[in-house]
Amino acid sequence: MSKFAEQIYLNGRINTQNPDAPWAESMAVRNGKILSLNKEEVSQLTGSSTEVIDLQGKFLMPGLIDCHVHGLWGARQEAYECFVGYEATLEQLLAGVKAKVESTGATIWISGGPWNTGHIAAIQELGETPREWLDSISDQHPICLYDTTKHSMLANSMALDLSEVETFSHLYNQSFIERDAKGKLNGIVHEDATGPFRQFLSYDMSQMLAAGKHLVTTLHRYGITAMKEPMAFRQDLETYQKLDHSKILKLHVFSHIARSSPLSTVSLSVAEMTLMRDQYRSKNHYPDGCKLFLDGVAPSRTAAFFDPYVPCCCVGEAVDQYDAEKLLRISPKDLANQLVELDEAGFTVKMHAVGDCAVNAGLTSISVARSTKNSGIKHEIAHTAFVSDEDFPRFKQLGVVAEVSPKIWFPTAITAVQREILGLERANRCHPIRTLLEHGTLVTYGSDWPAAVPDADPWIGMAGMITREHPKGLYPGHVGYDQGINLDQAIAIFTCNGATAMRMEDRIGQLKSGFQADFIVLNHHLDKIPPNTIADTKVLATYFAGECVYSLLETEIAETVN
Repeated sequence: MSKFAEQIYLNGRINTQNPDAPWAESMAVRNGKILSLNKEEVSQLTGSSTEVIDLQGKFLMPGLIDCHVHGLWGARQEAYECFVGYEATLEQLLAGVKAKVESTGATIWISGGPWNTGHIAAIQELGETPREWLDSISDQHPICLYDTTKHSMLANSMALDLSEVETFSHLYNQSFIERDAKGKLNGIVHEDATGPFRQFLSYDMSQMLAAGKHLVTTLHRYGITAMKEPMAFRQDLETYQKLDHSKILKLHVFSHIARSSPLSTVSLSVAEMTLMRDQYRSKNHYPDGCKLFLDGVAPSRTAAFFDPYVPCCCVGEAVDQYDAEKLLRISPKDLANQLVELDEAGFTVKMHAVGDCAVNAGLTSISVARSTKNSGIKHEIAHTAFVSDEDFPRFKQLGVVAEVSPKIWFPTAITAVQREILGLERANRCHPIRTLLEHGTLVTYGSDWPAAVPDADPWIGMAGMITREHPKGLYPGHVGYDQGINLDQAIAIFTCNGATAMRMEDRIGQLKSGFQADFIVLNHHLDKIPPNTIADTKVLATYFAGECVYSLLETEIAETVN
C-alpha cells in the first residue's frame, strides 16, 4: 500500500470540530479516511498519483447529521403524494386534490395535504364537515389528507368505510375520532385513529427504492452525510439494506425500529426487534434503535403537559379535571419496564415527547433503567419541546440526548396555534436549547421532514437555533429569543453531537486522523456572515468516505462563491 495520499486538499479554511485542533488549512485522504490535517505532514504525503485540490480559501467542515428525518416518507411524499405546501389556501388545497383525483384511477387511495385549523374553519363556514367537503371532490377515490404535524388526518366517506375506523372506534381514545352534532364521523381523526388509514397507503419495493435514491441525492445536496431514521418499519429497513447492497446508500443511516406507533396497528416484541436488527444490518445501515411515542402534539391537544391547555383543557374536560397522565400514551410503570428491557437488549430508545409531562416520564423511565443496569446507552428524548425546570439537570445526570427540531417549533405555520392553546408565555418556552446546553446536555438536531416542514434543508434549522426567528422572514417575531445559541454551539449540534448519538463518535462528526472522510465545501464562511443568511448556504460539494457524491456545476459554483 502506498504511503501517499489519494487526495490532498490545500488552502482551505477547515473547521474540524476537533477540540485539540479546531482549524486547519490542508487535509490528506486515503482509502476513504483522513490521514492528517497537519500542514507539514500533508505536504509529505503528496505522491506522483496524488490528486491535489486547491480549495482557494473555501470553507470546509464535517458532513452534517440529521438525527430525526423520516427520509423515505419524505421522499415518497415528493414522488407520489399531493403536497400543496404549508402556505396553501383552502382553494389551493382543493385544486391540488382535484388535480390528483383527475390523474389517478378510481378506487386508488389519494393522500397528501397539508391542512390546518384555518382550513377546517373555512370548511365549516361553507356549512360542510371535512368529510362532506372531501366527498364533493370524489366519492370514487378514498382520500385522506395529513395535517401540518402528520398526527391528524381528514378522510372522505370512502376512506372511512374502507378503514373500518368506526367499527373499531372502541379501541381508540374517543377524542381521537371527531363527530358532528348528530354523532356521525365528521372526517377528522387523530393519533392512533389514523393507523387504519395509513395501512392502505402502501408502496411496492420498486417505488421504495426509487424514493430511496431520491432521498440520498436530496440529503447530499444539503450536505448531510449521516441521518437517523426515527420510525422505521420492516419495509423501510429492507429498503435501506437493499440500497446499501446496491452501493447507493452513500450515507450513514441509523434506524430506530418502530415498536409501536400511531401510524401502525403493529406492536413488536423485543425478540422480534432483535431479529429485525440482525436481519437488516448492512455496511452503512445500523438498525440499533427503537422508537416509542409518549404523547402527541400540541396543535391537536394530545401533547402531555403538566398544566392544562388554555382556555380549556384537552379532550373536552373541564380545566379543573385536567389529568396530564391521561395524555401519556404509555403508563409510567409500563414505560419503565420497556426501557429496562430495551436497554438490556442494546437498543438506543428514541422517545417522542413534546409536553413537559411526557419529557419527565421519559427521563424517569431512563432513570429506572440506569438503576437496574447502567448500560451507558445514550437514550433520546425526541423533540424535547418543553422541559420543566427540575428536569434540566437530569439530562446530563442520566446521559440522555435532547434532540430538538427548530424548523417545526420556531416561527412557523403552527406558531399561532401554539400560542393560542398554550398561552404566549408557555409557547415562548419551546425548545430551551440554551438552558439545556448550560446544564451540559448533549443536544442534537432533527428536521423531522416531512412532518410540519417542507424540506430537509438543515441550514434553515441552524440559522433558527441562533436567531430564534424564521430566517427567511416567512413568519414574524421570535420564539424564546433568550434561548438563542452561538454558531460554534450550533455547528457542534449538527456534527460531533449527532455522531455521538449515532454511536459513531470515533468515526464521524469530526475531521481528524483516522476518521472517515465525510465532509462538505460551502459557498461562504459561516462565521463571517450574518446569522440569518446561514439559511441561504449552498453546498458546493459533498464527500462521503472520500468520494465526491455531490457537486454543483461549474457555472453554479461561480455564481454562489462569495
